[in-house]
Amino acid sequence: MTEQSHAGGPSEAALAKSLPSLPATEAGFPVLNSGQGKPASLINGVSTLNQTGTAPATDSAEETSERKSQTVNTTAAAPPKMSWANLFKGTSSSSPSVVVYKDDTEKSVPVVSQSVPTPPVTMSASSEVVSVDNDSVATKLGEYLSTVSLVHASVALQPRGLVNKANWCYVNATLQALVACPPFYHLFKNLAELPLSRSASSTPILDSLVQFTSEFHKQERQDRSNVRRGKHVELVPGPIFEPEYVYKMLQHTKVPSSFKHGLQEDAEEFLSCVLDGLHEEMLAAIRHATGGENGASPTNGYPIASNPSDNNADTTDDVGSMDEDEWQEVGPKNRGAHTRKTSMIAKTPIAKMFSGLIRSAIMQASSKERATLQPFFTLQLDIQGEKVNSVREALEHFVSKESIQGFTCSKTGEEVEVVKRITLEELPPVLILHLKCFVYDQTGGCQKLIKNIKFDVDLNITKDLLSATGRSKLQQAQRVYKLFAVVFHHGKKATGGHYTTDVFHPGINGWVHMDDSRILPVQEIDVLNYHPPKMPYLLYYRRRDLATSS
Repeated sequence: MTEQSHAGGPSEAALAKSLPSLPATEAGFPVLNSGQGKPASLINGVSTLNQTGTAPATDSAEETSERKSQTVNTTAAAPPKMSWANLFKGTSSSSPSVVVYKDDTEKSVPVVSQSVPTPPVTMSASSEVVSVDNDSVATKLGEYLSTVSLVHASVALQPRGLVNKANWCYVNATLQALVACPPFYHLFKNLAELPLSRSASSTPILDSLVQFTSEFHKQERQDRSNVRRGKHVELVPGPIFEPEYVYKMLQHTKVPSSFKHGLQEDAEEFLSCVLDGLHEEMLAAIRHATGGENGASPTNGYPIASNPSDNNADTTDDVGSMDEDEWQEVGPKNRGAHTRKTSMIAKTPIAKMFSGLIRSAIMQASSKERATLQPFFTLQLDIQGEKVNSVREALEHFVSKESIQGFTCSKTGEEVEVVKRITLEELPPVLILHLKCFVYDQTGGCQKLIKNIKFDVDLNITKDLLSATGRSKLQQAQRVYKLFAVVFHHGKKATGGHYTTDVFHPGINGWVHMDDSRILPVQEIDVLNYHPPKMPYLLYYRRRDLATSS
């Protein structure tokens, strides 16, 4: 996909989230109806061929990418299948492609996956979206969602490229990262097995992602001894397809209108809206089934909270007062502390998978600490500072203390100086880090920050990043993460560019580069190395102690 003025750039809401001085909605839970490279070198002379060896097919690519492999596609027809929700009709064509990982000294023969996915079924324009009260299977769905347990076992899937006929690279990149997330894949794959077919649905986002996940099938793992030696490591992608039903789903939901017309290009904002929307749909079904509050608020039950990195937030609060929704707890050195939650966090499967808690504390000499707990789906990390050159340094900057001016004491009426500090209270099984590389310059324009931000496959959340509660609750094994997906933004401008995703594939014990319909092998060192103007934008980590094999 060539760089365009509307490809890859952030919306105004997304740009606001890139500035530490500007408030963001709900610390990572945006209101649903609000508005926001070169490919790494090939492994051991990899070639991308189809099984018939026909002529290469053309495909658009990002201007900074250099294609070092030969891509050959043929059109393959397959019978259509109906979706689980019976919301989707029609078929789309797809093309098979083959990627062969091989040793230089031996000829590799492609191994065809035993299960060949069928083309996707697209959403009908007449499909009806209804309230949870009018959804015939909402009770059954809610009962399942209220009791389901997450499965974290790794799964080796046959990769599939995604057709991009418009400015949908930010959607495709996000979808590839989500399907590479084991608990996400298992949850939606199991949902597809439920007898939940109906003609009108209250869960259009969930329905489309169940359909998308159903396009992917398990692939036999390679012999691990060969994987370690780099021999006979073969991977055969399935047919490429266009997830048109996901695009059409946007027409039926209350996501920002710019998403619906292919103009919104910020991958993080789209990801947040998808996770927020899934949480809202699941919460409404669970409440419907369990007799709780009917439906869900536009904010998911997560009220709007000021950005914890906002230096100007809450400057009119009275220090020393205590709200009714606060409680007192004993802090470090037996000092009292008032803690307030922005809301009770409903534990839907999506929230159990991705949501964490931030503790935002206000401290004043001779006064009790006041703190607010705020949920997040993506942890927003400022990378603008000169001393921030790695994810570790960005995390340290995130929890650093800062002096806040403008607070008044409720007892004396005098202005007092207070110190604000952010710490991590709870960590999710899947931790998504958002490296905020879209920033405003002195003239008010938006620029893309291009700098070398180092990150590693292994991430250790050390105790100095945690609150006192987090340090006492989280054991060492619960604080160690492993990288499994990276969404990159290509291009020099904030108002244009392209998104791609690199994912770890357990079947080959290596990495795969996803660039819309193109699937290329990539070495781990090239995933981690700096290739300007390509920037890591979203880092997907999962807890190591949960990363078992299936």
